[in-house]
Amino acid sequence: MYFVAYFQKFRGFFEILVRTLKPINAKPELHSSIFYYLPVFTNIQMNNKNDSFDEFWQGIDILKQKQSPINLIKRPKIGVQQQLFKWLKPNENKINSNECSISPTCEKPIASVSSPSSIHSCSSFSSSSNSSPPTKRSRIFKRRQHQKLVEFESGVKGFPSLQNNNNHLLVYVLGVNKGVDELGKPFINLKCELATGSVSSKMRKINVYLRDSWAVETPELCTRQLLRLIEPNKINENTFEICDSSDDSCGGLLIVEPDTLIFSTQLSQAHYCPRKAMFQDRFRSTDTTIAMTVGTIAHELFQIALDLLPSELSAEWLFNFYRKHFLTKICPDLVGMDCSLEKFEGELRRYLENISDWIKSHHPHYKNEKNSQPIAQIRQQNIENDENNDPNLPNEPFFYSETVDIEENIWTPTIGFKGRIDVSFMGGGNTSSCSDSNQSPLSINKQSKLVVPLELKTGRSYGSSGCVEHQTQVMLYSLMLSERVNNGQLSLGFLLYLRDNKIAPIHPKAVQLRGIIQMRNRLATHFSKFTIDSFPDPLRNPRSCVNCPYATLCGTIALGNEICAKEEESSKNKTQKSRLKESSKNNGKPQRTLKNKISEEMYNFMLQQTAHLNQQEILQINNWIKSGLEEWGKAWENGSTLRLFRKTPKERELFGTCLSNMRLISSNCIKNDVDDFKNSFLLHFTRESNEKITELENFQLKVGTTITISTNNAYALLIAKIHSIDVSTNSIFIISDKDLSKNIAGKEEDAQIYYHLDKHDGFTSYALALGNISGLLENSQKAKLLRSILMSTNNNTSTSKKK
Repeated sequence: MYFVAYFQKFRGFFEILVRTLKPINAKPELHSSIFYYLPVFTNIQMNNKNDSFDEFWQGIDILKQKQSPINLIKRPKIGVQQQLFKWLKPNENKINSNECSISPTCEKPIASVSSPSSIHSCSSFSSSSNSSPPTKRSRIFKRRQHQKLVEFESGVKGFPSLQNNNNHLLVYVLGVNKGVDELGKPFINLKCELATGSVSSKMRKINVYLRDSWAVETPELCTRQLLRLIEPNKINENTFEICDSSDDSCGGLLIVEPDTLIFSTQLSQAHYCPRKAMFQDRFRSTDTTIAMTVGTIAHELFQIALDLLPSELSAEWLFNFYRKHFLTKICPDLVGMDCSLEKFEGELRRYLENISDWIKSHHPHYKNEKNSQPIAQIRQQNIENDENNDPNLPNEPFFYSETVDIEENIWTPTIGFKGRIDVSFMGGGNTSSCSDSNQSPLSINKQSKLVVPLELKTGRSYGSSGCVEHQTQVMLYSLMLSERVNNGQLSLGFLLYLRDNKIAPIHPKAVQLRGIIQMRNRLATHFSKFTIDSFPDPLRNPRSCVNCPYATLCGTIALGNEICAKEEESSKNKTQKSRLKESSKNNGKPQRTLKNKISEEMYNFMLQQTAHLNQQEILQINNWIKSGLEEWGKAWENGSTLRLFRKTPKERELFGTCLSNMRLISSNCIKNDVDDFKNSFLLHFTRESNEKITELENFQLKVGTTITISTNNAYALLIAKIHSIDVSTNSIFIISDKDLSKNIAGKEEDAQIYYHLDKHDGFTSYALALGNISGLLENSQKAKLLRSILMSTNNNTSTSKKK
């Protein structure tokens, strides 16, 4: 059994060989048993005490003497016999290196298999461009040498960990070229320049190749656009590749405009209509509905019950709590919606019993010997199987252990997302269950060490796994938590539908996570711009737009842009005065002929939605929207958010908008003046530097200023207001609803954490102003009267300016 011993002994070297050899004109002879090749290895001298790399190549030389050089070796999956060897005719293994010069790939050709110097490893970003194996072997190399499965740090096969910043590159796009490789597959070649915030301080130019789904799903890129490359495949010192994952490489990730943070809810809504998702961000409204108000109160009651854990928890306790603390707050909304109190409370009561039952059944605070119910039965994950529903794998109970945080705020410019997680908690299986060294990274035992997201929904459940939009949101929270608290490991997540108390476990997969990133990249190209033509294209079929609250706004912007484009084309031959006369002859109705981007059905639907508006009103409202977006864009470019991501704390301090390297002295619980049932904490920060706070140049932080509190590893842990400033002790006091001293994940007992307090520029006022403008588009007498007043006022102002 020499071959068996030899193969087991040098399995790691065989796997290196698999990565580096590329079959050309192979004529394989398939054999089902490894013992077929036993005679080839009978002359190999095995020495268990002196294992060496030379002994491995000695076996390869013996194969060469038999005129059968190895071309490809595959390791069989569990329980399945696989092809182990493919044989080439003699001398067919020599390949011209120029055949790969058109489009570099990770599978490098070799000139000979007789020596270790021919191996080229490029599937890891940290691999060297030198052809010989490095003397200091990488972690992955050592893991393979010790006969272990290929496991990525994220715990999900084929997806990289977000926490290894040394494998990230920040680059600016200099040029974009598209082409087709020798296999007929499209690729994108990006000429890039390393940004100053990248891991390399030396500015140099690199090539980045986008392949597979990245060549198709990546949006159009422009010059000087900022990109982040996460664990790209390294071809050579100046060439990198982003592609789909393979057996030995995660393929890397591409993040477009990483400083543009997309809300998790916006991304989930973009599954349905990206244009509507952006309208919801740009045009805010204070209006609400009965369903929205009921959902908000149900969320609040669930989180409060989970935080307070009252011994008398019941549906009646929750209802009395609502009556005492929330009723007076929602009364104005009920009046505005013309909704009776009886109707509203009838809708709310449908959730209270489910909230009480779920918490008492699953939280350990209420558990006893007769009451120990898992929140879900989780099917174990097999690392060799990408499918979640393998019938051969057993289900295991998953229990709720403890609450980590409620409404946790996460900003991550690593992947360009932000969001607030309803509940993050620790959970897992029975502590008495035995540990298996071959278990998957998504096994129950390993999940017990991770923080898990729980997303609350007040609608009905959608089958056993929830709808796609909800799944996207939960997987995104798992991705964000992997960077914030889970040391790069991806956890599973849960959807809890409060209407029927159904819970859906969500297992993140590499394919779905890549799709989320690619969808986010498409949205980011729109969200990073503040122009009236930056919105995504409308849907082609208007069937789903009938009940959309943004239907009139959508049509007004599209038709207004078309009218402006037509006027620009005709400006060379006609004056502005003649065009207005022509418009008046048509009773003020615009002649609309949209081109290419909008289907005929959608065009007719837009005409119907804007039939109550004349051309002058459409153009004027579009001008107001355009001006509002331009002001917002200027404030964004000069605001604190971009500075927070692009500047160091010391650099931000020079602008007068940051206090860097502050120490948290104490965190004392105080009474909340607004909500007496909530705990508030007085956070005391002090400055270690001898430099006085008031002596800082252009210092802008004052009492009442809204700030974000960050560390070197996490942005915007808290968003709060400054309560007071003590100049004599160089201290700042902040009131927060969270105990920051207990809210730092991964904090060691003796570790000193330094905080950075940055001024936070909110942009809600711009969104509310634009939302008010969109309210003028309603088809009502009130909106018509407001339009006429504002239009006449605007005309008088314009006339006076001309004079």
